[in-house]
Amino acid sequence: MKWLKFIFSFIVLILIVVVGNLRIAPIPPVAKFLDPFHGFWMNGSSLQITELSLPNLQDKVTITWDDREVPHIFASNEHDLSMVQGYLTAKYRLWQMDILAHLASGRLSEIIGEKGKKLDIENRSIGLGYAAEKSLEAVENEPKIKALLEAYSEGVNYYIDSLCYADYPIEYKLLNYKPERWNVLKTFFVHKYMTKSLSYRSEDREMHNISAAYDRATMENLFPLKNSTSPVIPSERKWSFTPHSAQDNKNASNTNTDEMHDILFPNRPDMIKGSNNWAVSGKKTRSGRPMLANDPHLPLTMPAIWFETQLTSPEVNVYGVTIPGLPGIVIGFNESIAWGVTNAVWDVIDWYKIKYKTEKKEFYLFDDKWLPTKKRREVIKIRGEPDYVLDVVYTHHGPVAFEEPIPTALRWTAHDSSLEFKTFYTLNRAKNYEDYIEALKYYSCPAQNFAFADVNGDIAITHHGKFPIKPEGFGRVFEDGTVSSTEWKSYVPNNHTPHIKNPSSNFISSANQHPTDKAYPYYYNGRFEYYRNIRINERLEEMQQVTMKEFNSLLNDNYNVHASTVLPTLLKIVKNDSEEGKWALDVLKKWDYNNDAEKIGPSVFDEWWSKLFVSVWDEFKDGKKFTKPSWHRTVELIVDDPKSKWFDNLSTQEHKEELEELVNSSFDATLKQLTEEHGTFLVENGQQNEKWKWGHHQGCHVKHMMKIPAFSRPDLFVGGGRHIVNATRKHAGPSWRMVVELTTPIKAWGVYPGGQSGNPGSKHYDDFIGKWVDGQLYELLFLKDAKDRSEKMVHKLVVGAE
Repeated sequence: MKWLKFIFSFIVLILIVVVGNLRIAPIPPVAKFLDPFHGFWMNGSSLQITELSLPNLQDKVTITWDDREVPHIFASNEHDLSMVQGYLTAKYRLWQMDILAHLASGRLSEIIGEKGKKLDIENRSIGLGYAAEKSLEAVENEPKIKALLEAYSEGVNYYIDSLCYADYPIEYKLLNYKPERWNVLKTFFVHKYMTKSLSYRSEDREMHNISAAYDRATMENLFPLKNSTSPVIPSERKWSFTPHSAQDNKNASNTNTDEMHDILFPNRPDMIKGSNNWAVSGKKTRSGRPMLANDPHLPLTMPAIWFETQLTSPEVNVYGVTIPGLPGIVIGFNESIAWGVTNAVWDVIDWYKIKYKTEKKEFYLFDDKWLPTKKRREVIKIRGEPDYVLDVVYTHHGPVAFEEPIPTALRWTAHDSSLEFKTFYTLNRAKNYEDYIEALKYYSCPAQNFAFADVNGDIAITHHGKFPIKPEGFGRVFEDGTVSSTEWKSYVPNNHTPHIKNPSSNFISSANQHPTDKAYPYYYNGRFEYYRNIRINERLEEMQQVTMKEFNSLLNDNYNVHASTVLPTLLKIVKNDSEEGKWALDVLKKWDYNNDAEKIGPSVFDEWWSKLFVSVWDEFKDGKKFTKPSWHRTVELIVDDPKSKWFDNLSTQEHKEELEELVNSSFDATLKQLTEEHGTFLVENGQQNEKWKWGHHQGCHVKHMMKIPAFSRPDLFVGGGRHIVNATRKHAGPSWRMVVELTTPIKAWGVYPGGQSGNPGSKHYDDFIGKWVDGQLYELLFLKDAKDRSEKMVHKLVVGAE
């Protein structure tokens, strides 16, 4: 045992040096950290709870753990249920909760020093703290919701108060700081962290600059709106309502694009991050009952982004996942309904150019009047450095997030008062379609596609959030913030948001594509998905006698619709007589367009397409000014307009390139890169090089949130890819695969890439990853009550009043 401790100490000492060299954080006190009775090695201890006393419980609470360390909490009242959920979530994921709250509140520098300053400035400048406070204000008028949030915090704090240094999660020891008490505001910070990740997606600057460099018509041609052939809401849906008018803005100008701006939006979320969900009616299933599936695509991290649990009281019996720090269940099912979410992508951000009266920034111009600004002082404490003081100017539009080269205010629905927790509280307890619709009334941001199915046989989907009503063409470039005609005047009413119940196709689905066809009477914009939804709908259309097997097959579907659309054209153009080129082209010609891990075709095509895409859009290579058109628009030009002017390379002004030259030069460059990276295409005995396989070439890395290699799971051999139903990529992908069958009793399956524990020393830290890599699902243990029994139950504890 002593030798094991010594070896482990030596390994982690090396790890500390690496962390220190990377300057992630100050090196912790080594003697304290390596203390064999209190230091890091204590984090290898079991987290199993054998006794627990929460002093403020109102009654008994029974907790049952299954063989995957999922807690099933049975309480006799909602207060106790929320309190125990808070305690257990902190027990398993305290550091994760804490770091998410620090990130969103702009307090990362307090932990890691100067390295966190840039992100802290950004998050404070865009008003995440202001947004969290507005949500806290809103919940003051909802005493039941507020009480449950407070009970959750109380449970978290009881766990924190019970800790000594030996009990701290290892990240606290590595970063040399200690936990601080939780509160309701921190819960809202975690929510706003996710809100930023999913809705802070504006391209107004880039569209503005393209319009300035060319003209508005060019921008709209390269970035067309409402071009999906397979929207979330099928065309059979007729819009019988009279839309609210945007005529108050009729005199506004949206052509104010006379100059380019080099404003750099740092750390902007991935514009193509997304998710899938779908449901089918009982007419398509073997059981005769509806089924629902969901797989949100998010960054893949250790600890995993989701925490799985069951919550039961007289008012609720719900199972699913939530983000540590958020009470209740975000995605899941109860005894009557199931629901899943995907990102809506509808643009809910606009940027307004502001004009100050003087350099003091005390007044700004609006409708020929000078209105007073408000200033919010943000004091950023930087570990080992003096405080950094930031005065963020607020206008009625929102915070002036950027002052250079021109003051620019951010209008974002995330800053508005909202009650998303009431939505999930109501969904957790919903019995039918009417309850589902009632729940969505309180939901604002980030906008989502809420898929629904219930035991009554209904299926539905609603593209829901707080959507500003704007005149046609607005919200795509920087707007004039000095006049009221450019402002949002109202919002799409809840009963006008895109939705459908029980469509004739007997299925619903979403994959971040356009919510509607052109018949929908409200204007909107956004950067929408195009390919995944086509594949999902094609397969759902064909499916009959559906079981979990068919749904899981679709969750893991690797068919590359994008490649199937453009590759035949590219193969007609390309010419390469080298031995390497002949073999690679032969592989592509025989490829079935599935991005399976063991296939080489996806590796060649992906690299080829990436290089060709960059070559085509060399005009927009400056990422501080421009964005590139979508893959879909690029394919349209290649297939339908091969003589387009955009195929000429600006860097060779003496020569005009055509598509053929770009296709061939990018293919040559692809072969060169793959050979340099992996070796020759053929190895000994004429065998194909294993390293060229897609699972090796793309790779999938589930990194620890501190990017510590020893706590990460790199080089996972999986298929999938960008714009594919199985959207697994190098650092992102399906973060929670779930299938629910609305039978009696309900059956459900799920998996996420990680484990319940946030402790790298626990066997439950990453024990789900193997199943996730293999594309398999666990059957979820949904217990009826505390007396229910199952062979999967491994531990039980009763706490609270006698």
